[in-house]
Amino acid sequence: MSKQGVRRLAFWAAASAAAFALLWLAARGGALEQAHLSISNLLFQGREGRAAPFIVLVAIDDASLARRSMGEQGTLRFGKAEYARVVDALADAGAAAVGVDVILSEASAEADVRALVDALARHPNVVLAAMPGVMGAGALLPLPAIASAAEDRLGSVLFRPDADNTVRRVIALTGDMAVPEAFSVAVLRAALGASERAQATVPGPYEITSRSVRLGRVRVPSVRLPLDERGRFVSDFFGPPGSYRTISFADALDGRLVDRAGQSVDLTGAIVLVGEMGTAIHDEQYVPSSAGARMSGVEIHANAIQTMLEGSYPREASPAAHAAMAAAVFALALAAFLLLAPRPAAALLAAAFALFTASVWIAIERGVVLHTVFPPLALVGAFVCAFSFRYADEARLSARIRRLFGMYVSPHVVQELVERPELVVRGGRKRTVTVLFSDIAGFTSIAERTDASELVEQLNEYLDAMSAVVYRHDGTVDKYIGDAVMAFWNAPLPQEDHAARACLTALDSLAALDDLNARRARRGQDPLHARFGINTGEMVVGNVGAVNRFDYTVIGDAVNLGARLEGANKAYGTRILVSEATYLAAKGAVEGREVDLLAVKGKAKSVRVYEVMGRAGALSERAQKVKAFFSEALASYRARDWDEAEALLRKALSIAPDDGVSACYLERVRVLRVDPPASDWDGSFHAKEK
Repeated sequence: MSKQGVRRLAFWAAASAAAFALLWLAARGGALEQAHLSISNLLFQGREGRAAPFIVLVAIDDASLARRSMGEQGTLRFGKAEYARVVDALADAGAAAVGVDVILSEASAEADVRALVDALARHPNVVLAAMPGVMGAGALLPLPAIASAAEDRLGSVLFRPDADNTVRRVIALTGDMAVPEAFSVAVLRAALGASERAQATVPGPYEITSRSVRLGRVRVPSVRLPLDERGRFVSDFFGPPGSYRTISFADALDGRLVDRAGQSVDLTGAIVLVGEMGTAIHDEQYVPSSAGARMSGVEIHANAIQTMLEGSYPREASPAAHAAMAAAVFALALAAFLLLAPRPAAALLAAAFALFTASVWIAIERGVVLHTVFPPLALVGAFVCAFSFRYADEARLSARIRRLFGMYVSPHVVQELVERPELVVRGGRKRTVTVLFSDIAGFTSIAERTDASELVEQLNEYLDAMSAVVYRHDGTVDKYIGDAVMAFWNAPLPQEDHAARACLTALDSLAALDDLNARRARRGQDPLHARFGINTGEMVVGNVGAVNRFDYTVIGDAVNLGARLEGANKAYGTRILVSEATYLAAKGAVEGREVDLLAVKGKAKSVRVYEVMGRAGALSERAQKVKAFFSEALASYRARDWDEAEALLRKALSIAPDDGVSACYLERVRVLRVDPPASDWDGSFHAKEK
């Protein structure tokens, strides 16, 4: 695995562990719980309503209260006898159970109380409301005679909202001996004919044994309640307030069992709950499906009963499980984001959000409540962490690239490498590169007669001037070896015109050297003369060296040839010698002439070498004539026509007496006349010096 891969793996492991720890602490501390509950409520509100038709409400509504108010001098309570009449009407209509969600604790006339006591005796499936003791206060029960008649048919109507003031849980077992179970549980037990309460251990299941009765059109087996450590279960909600069929209490008093639409209501096998639903009565709570409106207590009981019958208890994992799930999402997302480029990562983030949203909807329809905040928070956190790491890693890589190349290549090449770090070769690989070598002619003699500190100053001035030209043509300065400069092109960035850049660098370096020599002349210093050797070929380019110290460089035979060509200038009296490969690649940018078939020292195979004379189209008429005479002389020389070659060379020298190449060949002609080459001679020259 690469070092970058190891860093990413280490970051992934550390970030995933930190995410789990933070999520676990957040889950345990209830952080973001309010946001989760609010979003969960919206999901409940988006579900299609499906209130059970066999659960019917009898509402003590505004119409009922108005009627009672006129009859009893403003009191908002009905008499016990009127409750008895309604209970009789509902039970006689075939109701499986009747629950009265009103605590009948107010004093009444004996006859009034007796009417309700008799009704309770006639109908053992009637349950009354009570309130268990809270915070040291005693239980609030119906009048003693009524409570005695009801026996164990009392149910708690106590609700405890969650932190967001929303009721989600039913306190099935209160722990109060006077009112031991919830109103909804007591009503359901009555409907199922389970006269005895089961023993319960919390947390754990609480079972209501059924006689397999029929509620509406459904035959109900035993019912099991999954209770938590506080004796509660989570209730489902099957629609917003007003979802259940409702009969007005006033209509029931008159024996008219019709709903609010005027339709007759069949109560055979139904569970009927009587409760206050008037605007002047505030027995209301917010529930997940409220949509901003409070739900009456009696309707909350109806939802709890339907939940128990259907077994559709919303299931939500523990805080630790939520944290573990979100941490797993974080770890998987972080791994993906670390591997992907920004655009695919952003697309994956959007897709993950869409998938999570769909999963939440599907889960809520199946009664599973997923945490609505932690997983998306984990996704966003993973995205931010991944790209923060990548940004830091790229910044580190950019700094490394600047450190590696800032001293060797031009600033805008460095910037492009920073933007495209994949172009930086790790290790080495083969590619076609153009390499340039240059040094100062006669530098040894200059060094011998110059003070060391002054020599360093002069050398730095020269190297600054030469390096600036290399940078101007986007070259890479490989190294300085005394007075010598080694540079190359087409690495680390690809450059199609790399050969032309190298040749133009040599020409511009000579111009820069002329400027430098003018300054040196004003200081009374001797001029400097530089020579250049350039070759293009396949080389190994990359970071070469020890683990803790390496250079970005090129190596190979093609590199050595470039160095040999720089040294060969001395023999020909030239300043810029290039290989045939370089000259052909740069021909559109420069002009020159073929100089020789040269076998450099240490190599048996000869290569064509050329002198670069100037930019394309910029040769003077004098230089063009010299080039033409020499080219003809070279052809005669290779044909062994010594006389013709000599005549042409002298013509070239008559135009340019300082033409070192013509002078070199004139000397060769003199030697070869005396000592002709072998019959298989191909015109090549074998160098004896480097």
